[in-house]
Amino acid sequence: MKKIIILGSNSFAGSCYIDYLLNKNYQIYGFSRSKEPAKVLLKYKFNKNISKFKFIKFDINRNLNSLKKFMKKNKVEYIVDFLGQGMVAESWVHHLMVSLI
Repeated sequence: MKKIIILGSNSFAGSCYIDYLLNKNYQIYGFSRSKEPAKVLLKYKFNKNISKFKFIKFDINRNLNSLKKFMKKNKVEYIVDFLGQGMVAESWVHHLMVSLI
């Protein structure tokens, strides 16, 4: 079984990708800085193959070396990155500020 890390596993895109991978031949490790939100917000929680997924609370900004060690120890073959910090509400605030100038 191939092993894969999904960075940003709590994001909408990350959680949907995990759900897709659970039906493939992967052991999946989900990494996110925040704890997992309510089950209803994570599509993969309802997948019959959920046992192939493990969540790890992790902050890449503070623990990059730990990620490297984890990858080596667990022989992870792939990383997919869904990390990102974008907030729609903040974008509107900045848009309005620019419009007022």
